Amino acid sequence: MQYFSLFCVIMGMKKKYLLLLLASFLSFAQNTKDYSLDWNTDRPFIIDNTKYNIPQFQSENFEFHISKRVITYVNNFKVPGLVSEGAATIENIVYETIDASILSGLNLFNISSKIDFKSFSSYARDDAFLSFTFNPIIKDNTAGYKRVKSFTLNYSISDSNRSFQNTSSIQNSVLATGSWHRF
Repeated sequence: MQYFSLFCVIMGMKKKYLLLLLASFLSFAQNTKDYSLDWNTDRPFIIDNTKYNIPQFQSENFEFHISKRVITYVNNFKVPGLVSEGAATIENIVYETIDASILSGLNLFNISSKIDFKSFSSYARDDAFLSFTFNPIIKDNTAGYKRVKSFTLNYSISDSNRSFQNTSSIQNSVLATGSWHRF
């Protein structure tokens, strides 16, 4: 009977150790970044001598589509490995209600009622990047229009990164190393 109880204690310790190991792996795999948008409505947005009275935020993340007259939040940053499709989400979105009068330069019919978050991962010059976009202004049936003040980006690195990191870079042809003579 003593051996059985000792066996149960050891097995319980192994389960706790495995659970701790699994929890640490999962917490390592999940990455988060917090962002905030600093809105400015005081100055016009000028393109080719045409002024648009539209709300703006940080210029490095701001994109204005002239044909649709909508704005988009755009971001791109280096990550330690590729992020698989659907592994990036935004959460903890903080909105503030805005008056439709500050949206006079935008086409109100093209403003979506959803945030329309899109992300993709790419690999360039031996570095992985995560890019994402979304609508920072949305239509709300009860409050009119809302804009994003802050949010949290969650993403996890794909397990298939090992195959990308082991591939070699593009190299010149073997014909480039030969000694060639003109006839």
